[in-house]
Amino acid sequence: MFSGKNKELSDFEKAKTISIWLRNNIKGGPGLGKSSTTALLKMMNGEGGVCSDISQIFSNFCVINDLKVKEWGLKSLSCDSQVSGGHSFNEVYCNEFQKWIMIDAAKSIFLYYSKKKLPLSTLEYIQLKEENKEIVIASIFTNKALNDANSNQIYLLSNSSPFVITNYDNKMYDYLFDKLDFFPESILHGILILIGKGYKFEFPKKN
Repeated sequence: MFSGKNKELSDFEKAKTISIWLRNNIKGGPGLGKSSTTALLKMMNGEGGVCSDISQIFSNFCVINDLKVKEWGLKSLSCDSQVSGGHSFNEVYCNEFQKWIMIDAAKSIFLYYSKKKLPLSTLEYIQLKEENKEIVIASIFTNKALNDANSNQIYLLSNSSPFVITNYDNKMYDYLFDKLDFFPESILHGILILIGKGYKFEFPKKN
Protein backbone atom coordinates (compact mmCIF):
# COMPACT_ATOMS: atom_id res chain seq x y z
CA MET A 1 0.00 0.00 0.00
CA PHE A 2 2.81 2.41 0.90
CA SER A 3 5.40 0.96 -1.50
CA GLY A 4 7.66 3.65 -2.93
CA LYS A 5 6.26 6.38 -0.70
CA ASN A 6 8.14 8.51 1.77
CA LYS A 7 7.97 7.00 5.26
CA GLU A 8 7.48 10.48 6.73
CA LEU A 9 3.99 10.91 5.33
CA SER A 10 1.65 13.21 7.25
CA ASP A 11 -1.44 11.69 8.84
CA PHE A 12 -3.66 13.12 6.10
CA GLU A 13 -1.37 11.73 3.39
CA LYS A 14 -1.48 8.31 5.06
CA ALA A 15 -5.29 8.42 5.14
CA LYS A 16 -5.47 9.45 1.48
CA THR A 17 -3.01 6.70 0.50
CA ILE A 18 -5.19 4.08 2.22
CA SER A 19 -8.29 5.46 0.51
CA ILE A 20 -6.61 5.48 -2.91
CA TRP A 21 -5.46 1.89 -2.47
CA LEU A 22 -9.00 0.80 -1.58
CA ARG A 23 -10.45 2.63 -4.59
CA ASN A 24 -7.91 1.03 -6.92
CA ASN A 25 -8.46 -2.49 -5.59
CA ILE A 26 -12.20 -2.62 -4.88
CA LYS A 27 -14.91 -2.47 -7.55
CA GLY A 28 -17.84 -2.50 -5.12
CA GLY A 29 -21.17 -4.27 -5.26
CA PRO A 30 -23.72 -5.74 -2.82
CA GLY A 31 -23.30 -5.22 0.91
CA LEU A 32 -21.31 -7.90 2.74
CA GLY A 33 -21.53 -7.43 6.52
CA LYS A 34 -18.66 -9.87 7.13
CA SER A 35 -15.58 -9.88 9.36
CA SER A 36 -12.84 -7.53 8.21
CA THR A 37 -10.61 -10.19 6.64
CA THR A 38 -13.46 -11.93 4.85
CA ALA A 39 -14.93 -8.62 3.65
CA LEU A 40 -11.57 -7.43 2.29
CA LEU A 41 -10.91 -10.69 0.40
CA LYS A 42 -14.41 -10.70 -1.08
CA MET A 43 -14.14 -7.07 -2.15
CA MET A 44 -10.73 -7.62 -3.75
CA ASN A 45 -12.22 -10.61 -5.62
CA GLY A 46 -15.02 -8.41 -6.97
CA GLU A 47 -17.73 -10.05 -4.86
CA GLY A 48 -19.28 -6.88 -3.46
CA GLY A 49 -18.71 -4.09 -0.98
CA VAL A 50 -20.77 -1.00 -0.16
CA CYS A 51 -19.73 2.17 1.68
CA SER A 52 -20.07 0.60 5.15
CA ASP A 53 -17.86 -2.36 4.16
CA ILE A 54 -15.22 -0.01 2.75
CA SER A 55 -15.43 2.21 5.83
CA GLN A 56 -14.91 -0.86 8.03
CA ILE A 57 -11.74 -1.86 6.16
CA PHE A 58 -10.49 1.73 6.03
CA SER A 59 -10.80 1.87 9.83
CA ASN A 60 -8.74 -1.30 10.20
CA PHE A 61 -5.94 0.00 7.96
CA CYS A 62 -5.91 3.28 9.91
CA VAL A 63 -5.49 1.41 13.20
CA ILE A 64 -2.67 -0.67 11.71
CA ASN A 65 -0.93 2.54 10.62
CA ASP A 66 -1.32 4.36 13.97
CA LEU A 67 -4.08 6.70 12.84
CA LYS A 68 -6.95 7.58 15.14
CA VAL A 69 -10.17 6.92 13.25
CA LYS A 70 -13.93 7.21 13.65
CA GLU A 71 -16.76 5.86 11.55
CA TRP A 72 -19.75 8.07 10.78
CA GLY A 73 -23.12 7.40 9.23
CA LEU A 74 -25.18 9.85 7.25
CA LYS A 75 -28.96 9.61 7.08
CA SER A 76 -30.02 11.37 3.88
CA LEU A 77 -33.56 12.48 3.09
CA SER A 78 -34.06 13.03 -0.62
CA CYS A 79 -36.60 12.46 -3.38
CA ASP A 80 -33.77 10.84 -5.33
CA SER A 81 -33.85 7.08 -4.57
CA GLN A 82 -30.11 6.81 -5.32
CA VAL A 83 -29.34 9.29 -2.53
CA SER A 84 -32.07 8.72 0.04
CA GLY A 85 -31.06 6.31 2.78
CA GLY A 86 -27.75 5.77 4.51
CA HIS A 87 -24.11 6.39 3.74
CA SER A 88 -20.87 5.73 5.66
CA PHE A 89 -17.66 7.73 5.84
CA ASN A 90 -14.71 8.14 8.20
CA GLU A 91 -12.91 10.79 10.15
CA VAL A 92 -9.17 10.67 10.91
CA TYR A 93 -7.26 12.71 13.47
CA CYS A 94 -4.46 14.55 11.67
CA ASN A 95 -1.69 15.98 13.82
CA GLU A 96 -0.63 18.42 11.12
CA PHE A 97 -4.05 20.11 11.35
CA GLN A 98 -4.55 19.39 15.06
CA LYS A 99 -8.11 18.23 14.40
CA TRP A 100 -10.27 15.48 12.94
CA ILE A 101 -10.66 15.40 9.15
CA MET A 102 -13.54 13.86 7.17
CA ILE A 103 -12.57 11.38 4.45
CA ASP A 104 -14.95 9.28 2.37
CA ALA A 105 -13.01 6.26 1.11
CA ALA A 106 -15.98 4.86 -0.82
CA LYS A 107 -16.35 8.10 -2.79
CA SER A 108 -12.61 8.97 -2.69
CA ILE A 109 -13.34 12.49 -1.47
CA PHE A 110 -12.82 14.98 1.33
CA LEU A 111 -14.47 18.36 1.96
CA TYR A 112 -13.13 21.84 2.58
CA TYR A 113 -14.43 25.38 3.17
CA SER A 114 -14.00 27.46 0.02
CA LYS A 115 -12.48 30.47 1.84
CA LYS A 116 -9.89 28.62 3.92
CA LYS A 117 -9.25 25.59 1.72
CA LEU A 118 -8.48 23.42 4.74
CA PRO A 119 -10.01 19.94 5.03
CA LEU A 120 -13.11 19.92 7.22
CA SER A 121 -13.94 17.93 10.31
CA THR A 122 -17.46 16.51 10.48
CA LEU A 123 -18.55 19.07 13.06
CA GLU A 124 -17.20 21.90 10.88
CA TYR A 125 -19.06 20.45 7.90
CA ILE A 126 -22.31 20.34 9.88
CA GLN A 127 -21.89 23.93 11.07
CA LEU A 128 -20.97 25.34 7.65
CA LYS A 129 -23.87 23.54 6.00
CA GLU A 130 -26.29 24.97 8.56
CA GLU A 131 -24.90 28.44 7.82
CA ASN A 132 -25.24 27.90 4.04
CA LYS A 133 -21.52 28.51 3.56
CA GLU A 134 -19.83 27.25 0.39
CA ILE A 135 -18.42 23.77 0.90
CA VAL A 136 -16.23 22.21 -1.79
CA ILE A 137 -15.95 18.48 -2.45
CA ALA A 138 -12.45 17.46 -3.56
CA SER A 139 -11.02 14.25 -4.96
CA ILE A 140 -8.35 12.49 -2.89
CA PHE A 141 -6.51 11.82 -6.16
CA THR A 142 -4.02 14.61 -6.87
CA ASN A 143 -4.83 16.68 -9.95
CA LYS A 144 -7.98 14.71 -10.66
CA ALA A 145 -11.23 16.59 -11.21
CA LEU A 146 -14.24 15.43 -9.27
CA ASN A 147 -17.15 14.24 -11.38
CA ASP A 148 -19.61 12.68 -8.98
CA ALA A 149 -23.10 14.17 -8.85
CA ASN A 150 -24.08 11.55 -6.26
CA SER A 151 -21.54 12.93 -3.73
CA ASN A 152 -22.86 16.42 -4.33
CA GLN A 153 -26.41 15.25 -3.61
CA ILE A 154 -25.42 13.32 -0.48
CA TYR A 155 -23.27 15.96 1.20
CA LEU A 156 -24.47 19.31 -0.10
CA LEU A 157 -28.01 19.14 -1.43
CA SER A 158 -29.90 16.54 0.60
CA ASN A 159 -31.27 17.07 4.09
CA SER A 160 -28.85 14.85 6.00
CA SER A 161 -28.15 14.00 9.65
CA PRO A 162 -24.63 12.71 10.43
CA PHE A 163 -24.13 10.42 13.43
CA VAL A 164 -20.96 8.89 14.87
CA ILE A 165 -20.76 5.14 15.51
CA THR A 166 -19.48 4.30 18.99
CA ASN A 167 -18.94 1.22 21.15
CA TYR A 168 -17.37 -0.51 18.15
CA ASP A 169 -14.70 -3.14 18.87
CA ASN A 170 -12.98 -4.47 15.73
CA LYS A 171 -11.55 -7.54 17.45
CA MET A 172 -14.84 -8.56 19.05
CA TYR A 173 -16.81 -7.94 15.85
CA ASP A 174 -14.37 -9.91 13.67
CA TYR A 175 -14.01 -12.79 16.16
CA LEU A 176 -17.77 -13.27 16.44
CA PHE A 177 -18.44 -13.00 12.69
CA ASP A 178 -15.67 -15.50 11.89
CA LYS A 179 -16.61 -18.07 14.55
CA LEU A 180 -20.39 -17.88 14.01
CA ASP A 181 -20.56 -17.08 10.30
CA PHE A 182 -23.17 -19.83 9.81
CA PHE A 183 -25.72 -17.56 11.57
CA PRO A 184 -27.56 -14.77 9.72
CA GLU A 185 -26.05 -11.31 10.18
CA SER A 186 -29.11 -10.13 12.13
CA ILE A 187 -28.60 -12.89 14.72
CA LEU A 188 -24.93 -11.96 15.15
CA HIS A 189 -25.81 -8.31 15.73
CA GLY A 190 -28.42 -9.47 18.25
CA ILE A 191 -25.73 -11.40 20.12
CA LEU A 192 -23.49 -8.32 20.17
CA ILE A 193 -26.34 -6.27 21.67
CA LEU A 194 -27.05 -8.91 24.32
CA ILE A 195 -23.42 -8.96 25.49
CA GLY A 196 -23.22 -5.16 25.51
CA LYS A 197 -20.97 -4.89 22.45
CA GLY A 198 -23.54 -3.63 19.94
CA TYR A 199 -23.08 -0.41 18.00
CA LYS A 200 -24.33 2.87 19.41
CA PHE A 201 -25.22 5.92 17.35
CA GLU A 202 -24.64 9.43 18.68
CA PHE A 203 -26.00 12.51 16.93
CA PRO A 204 -24.06 15.77 17.42
CA LYS A 205 -25.87 18.42 19.44
CA LYS A 206 -25.71 22.12 18.69
CA ASN A 207 -23.01 24.01 20.62
